[in-house]
Amino acid sequence: MYKRRSKRFAAQKTLKTFIHSIVLLLLAILCGTAANTLGPKKIAWQKNWDSMVLSKADEEGIGLVSIEEVGVASETFSATLLDARSNEDYNNGHIPGALSLPLKEFELYFAETSAFLSEIAPIIVYCSGLQCDEALDLTIQLRDMGFQNLRVFAEGWEAWEQSGGPIE
Repeated sequence: MYKRRSKRFAAQKTLKTFIHSIVLLLLAILCGTAANTLGPKKIAWQKNWDSMVLSKADEEGIGLVSIEEVGVASETFSATLLDARSNEDYNNGHIPGALSLPLKEFELYFAETSAFLSEIAPIIVYCSGLQCDEALDLTIQLRDMGFQNLRVFAEGWEAWEQSGGPIE
């Protein structure tokens, strides 16, 4: 009889713990939703991330370039191409002539890369694609440092690779 009570008590305790966990989870979701709704920096839950990069570039006054313009720049060296992806991604393939300047390791690589940059010559920055904002963030950072002729290839590496463009 003692064993039955003990098992029933353990089952009740487990059920109580489970219900408490569910209530805590629901409270956390509610608090997170309220904080996102009322906070100054909102997470876009239902927005198209592709258009967010394009909208932010427009808000920042940063021009965009087409895949054709990137192809011309790569062939003629009429602009410096900067790859904002990680060095690993860059080493696995990049647009011919592009220099690696990973946004996440900017401090580490900028001194080396800056020798090839001019504050007034055209610079085109790209990352993996429309879902990636690293190219835009790198462009803003460079603009804040005094670089003037900056544009973003928003479609990035994904579009370049899919188009069958040459890969280095």
